[in-house]
Amino acid sequence: MLEAHNPDLPLILDLWIGAHPAEVRRAVGHARRALCAVGFDPRRADEAELLLAEALNNVVEHAYADHTSGRIHLQILADGGTALLRLCDTGAGMPCGVPPDGRIPASADPGDLPEGGYGWHLIHRLADTVRYDRRGGRNRLELRLAGRVGRGGTNPRGCS
Repeated sequence: MLEAHNPDLPLILDLWIGAHPAEVRRAVGHARRALCAVGFDPRRADEAELLLAEALNNVVEHAYADHTSGRIHLQILADGGTALLRLCDTGAGMPCGVPPDGRIPASADPGDLPEGGYGWHLIHRLADTVRYDRRGGRNRLELRLAGRVGRGGTNPRGCS
């Protein structure tokens, strides 16, 4: 069972988007602006944007692979210190009921590495918590991020 994270966080974005790459691009831009508006660190906002692009594109490409249309519900609950990114859809569930663990297989020969699967590595690396649940034909993925910069450096892009 998936339990809610930080139920006291305010809802800062509530979007329904079509399962289409153009809709994903639009949504991740809205998400970044919403996070910046509540004082989220600009570098972590960049990482949240990347996380959402990966996760939303996975829904489009895999959960709705056999559908010509589909809808994704994106909610962001956040303040300046924490963000919870929640994606819900009615597409196909994750294989075996769990998201990929994001481990990149060790290989002596780079030619043996798979072409895909690196998005989940990125998601697990950037999110502080990854939770997935499927209930009643509905997928729910929650990604939690602390609003601090975890890996040093500056971001010239800032929040604008």
